[in-house]
Amino acid sequence: MDLLTRHEGDTVLVSPTGRLDLSTYAELRDGLLKQVAEQPAVLVVELTERFEIGSDTLAAVFATVRVRIAPWSGVRLVLVPTTTEHRKLLERTGVGRFVHTYATVRDARSHTPARRREEIQLPRGDGVADAARRFVLRVCDRWHAGPATVSAVLMAGEMVENTLRHTTGAPTVRVEHFHTNLVVTVRDNEPWHDGPHGRGIASFERLATAWGKTTTLDGGKIVWVSVSL
Repeated sequence: MDLLTRHEGDTVLVSPTGRLDLSTYAELRDGLLKQVAEQPAVLVVELTERFEIGSDTLAAVFATVRVRIAPWSGVRLVLVPTTTEHRKLLERTGVGRFVHTYATVRDARSHTPARRREEIQLPRGDGVADAARRFVLRVCDRWHAGPATVSAVLMAGEMVENTLRHTTGAPTVRVEHFHTNLVVTVRDNEPWHDGPHGRGIASFERLATAWGKTTTLDGGKIVWVSVSL
């Protein structure tokens, strides 16, 4: 199984090649989730004649990926079946009713809703967590995020404090406004290390509608929280 990937603006286009079966299911699933870590606006999966789905049941991999990314990222997963066989399979299995499908990549991109994003890279040093809180507060006020602002500000500070405590790098803070949720992420360029969780975990579970962590394509990591608007 190979995943041919290219970036077009805020879109990631993935064209799987090979056969989807029990031995390659996890490879495809995890490969798509890895692309979502970079937080494009839309992840387009193009199903061509070079990609074979071994059984109807295995097509559920696309629904699985959608479920995994829906609570937090705002990234839209869409399918572009380019063959009659793929179109019939998506209809027959019901996957096409659960994951948006389009006739062409151009159609998929044109239906991607706009989203707002602000990002800042902060230096290490005293007051960095406070700087992160002020940044998130300014952005949320500008976007009129309402009650979600308080949770976003508090969790941004906790995530930055944890980054400074457990890494030697500089954190990058990003705030994104989607149609139903606000997502705050903190990114650094160091791999995961086993160790004690910071006190922020408890606040995430109390204040966030969803939260998690993921590895980036360059070997770094992202911690994210999502708050309903």
